[in-house]
Amino acid sequence: MATPPKGRGKRRKAGARTAGGKRSDPQRMARAEQESRDFLRERTEEGHLAAGRVPPSQTDATRQAGSAQIAVDQSIRTYVPVTEDEKLLGHGVRPDDFTRTDPWRVLRVMGELIEG
Repeated sequence: MATPPKGRGKRRKAGARTAGGKRSDPQRMARAEQESRDFLRERTEEGHLAAGRVPPSQTDATRQAGSAQIAVDQSIRTYVPVTEDEKLLGHGVRPDDFTRTDPWRVLRVMGELIEG
């Protein structure tokens, strides 16, 4: 009868093993996971307190149904559009009125889309 090559005759016992080949202990892993979560929670609380904020454990976690009611500044919407030729001709627009610029127009459109 032929003998198996060296190293092939031994069989490892079935079961979970670590990356290093050691047997895994599920209870030890669960304890380590819980300890790491507790440590993370403590560090988060300390960080919020150090930054002058209210920690998540002290806030009310309930959410209110519906959308948030935001006051919209209507004066921004009631404007006369400023075109490039009006800018060049200086058609009665103050140079410090940034709400008449193209980037601000994009922001107004985005605000209307979000509100809608």
